Amino acid sequence: MGWLASLLDVDAQGSAKTSQRYNTEFEIERRQGRHITMLALNAGQQRFDDTHPIFEETQKDNRYGLSATYVYAAPFNWSNALFIARGGWDWVDSNLDFYDQEEYLVTVGAQYRF
Repeated sequence: MGWLASLLDVDAQGSAKTSQRYNTEFEIERRQGRHITMLALNAGQQRFDDTHPIFEETQKDNRYGLSATYVYAAPFNWSNALFIARGGWDWVDSNLDFYDQEEYLVTVGAQYRF
């Protein structure tokens, strides 16, 4: 079990917008033999410094996410290998509706360490 807090300060130049992004993430992990399962939740906020040129408002995004990961260690008794499956969902709720978005991630893979 663990948590993470972060701050990303974007110092943009030209027509790009400067912003600050605060994020926190909480993850819980369970191991049972070769099986590892992880569940993570995250939430954050991104605030932009300048007024949007079209919408004439300062953009503020609320960000949320959820992900689950399953790892199977040593498939076929290969000690240097892992099987990994992951799924996730991220959602951005902006005060400017144009920037609202939802993203889904589904991935399956394998890792072999030489």
